[in-house]
Amino acid sequence: MKFKKVIISTLLIGILGMLLTFLVFCPQCLFSWPAAWRSMAVTSSFWIILWKGNEFISKILNKRFPWLANPTKRFAIGILGSVVYTTFVIILLSFLIELVFGWNMGPNKNATILFANVVAVLIFSFMAARKFMVSWRDLALREEKIRSELMESKFEVLKSQVNPHFMFNSLSALTSLVYDDQDLAVKYINQLSKVY
Repeated sequence: MKFKKVIISTLLIGILGMLLTFLVFCPQCLFSWPAAWRSMAVTSSFWIILWKGNEFISKILNKRFPWLANPTKRFAIGILGSVVYTTFVIILLSFLIELVFGWNMGPNKNATILFANVVAVLIFSFMAARKFMVSWRDLALREEKIRSELMESKFEVLKSQVNPHFMFNSLSALTSLVYDDQDLAVKYINQLSKVY
């Protein structure tokens, strides 16, 4: 099930990246199939590698710098890690694509780096806000559960203190009933047995 979710999210990221790239950087690629296929291969590779890499970095940072411990520090380190990783990957992939396939990224390399970093920071900010809110909600739920358990514990302690006193008073009342009215004493014992 998890594998299927990873595959679907990866495909969606690739498709989203291709559409965004066509709309922003290469609208003319839609009218030339060789350019479109090349652009689809390159941009989907870029987006998938960037998304999954930034996701991996975020998971590592979540373990090392928990959101609830110091959210400002976690956010700053996350943004810095995302920008450094994104810049490095774009430069490396551009170099590899030019070396292997001879496809030059052209003069748009700096614009691509800037655009990818802006998108990465926006996505990171959204995901960070989501993670922080989920962590905050989980903390509030845990706190409410602890508060509820504490109230239940206090109730049980109070009940255990009241029970012996109630039992003593009931037995005292029963003692006087046994001498006065034995039938009423039997009813009283039956009612008392239902309480305990």
